[in-house]
Amino acid sequence: MNRRPAAAHLVVALLLGCDAGAPVACHPVRGSVTRDGKPVGEALVVLHPVVESAALTQKPMAFTDDAGQFAVTTFQRGDGAPVGEYRVTVVQRAPKRVGEEMVREGPNVLPKRFSEPTTSGLTATIIAGDNVLPTIEIPSR
Repeated sequence: MNRRPAAAHLVVALLLGCDAGAPVACHPVRGSVTRDGKPVGEALVVLHPVVESAALTQKPMAFTDDAGQFAVTTFQRGDGAPVGEYRVTVVQRAPKRVGEEMVREGPNVLPKRFSEPTTSGLTATIIAGDNVLPTIEIPSR
């Protein structure tokens, strides 16, 4: 009895199963955040669906790197976001010492309006395929 076909089917099933847990398809979403033209590192970017969906149990989000770049995650790291219209928020917490480490758990240091989906004025339309959002520019005030 040849066991290779059974093993091959198992590998294919495991590979396909990686995305099987997601209730909706996600599409890659990348972007960047700047403030007065300079990268904003360690900021939280959240996509809030304009139309709520029972299938979307968590909001797509990302943290910016030191260059202000981000890649959105919904269900699995870097998987992107489902197709749809979103309001976008951006928050950057002040550093705070916790034990021997500095973590970003302090107050938001960006203008307050960017922390609420109803006041940020930021929107995104996610389509099937790769999505590169326009740079999110946060003014000083």
